[in-house]
Amino acid sequence: MPLSDSTHTPTLTVVVHRRVRGGLEQEFEAAMESFVRFALSCPGHKGIWILRPARGASPDYAVVDQFESMAARRAFTASPVYQEWMTKLGALSEEAPRIEERQGMAGWFAPPETRRALRPRTWKMAVASFLGVYPLTA
Repeated sequence: MPLSDSTHTPTLTVVVHRRVRGGLEQEFEAAMESFVRFALSCPGHKGIWILRPARGASPDYAVVDQFESMAARRAFTASPVYQEWMTKLGALSEEAPRIEERQGMAGWFAPPETRRALRPRTWKMAVASFLGVYPLTA
């Protein structure tokens, strides 16, 4: 298949950040297991991953969903069962979830939370390049 196939609809990656209420982590994880079974049974849903917080860190969970297309995501979120799940999971959360949608590979390789590194000064890059290349040519 050519890389420039204009009929191809890019996949959609959705990252949902949730802060779970203190003491409800086990209940949240049990609910998420059931939610995952529901989600994976829906057409157009390609996968779902749950990233647990590190011990001692804030109780923020990240859920990464992949859909075949934006249309598949819209159909999924429009279902009454999905709305019931959002109510159940919302009761276990401190606040409304933060949801980020990204199409194509950007969903995996360009996380919006990542801070961009400052560009090094030109003279520093010149010195680093010289120090890296000079020993190979001498």
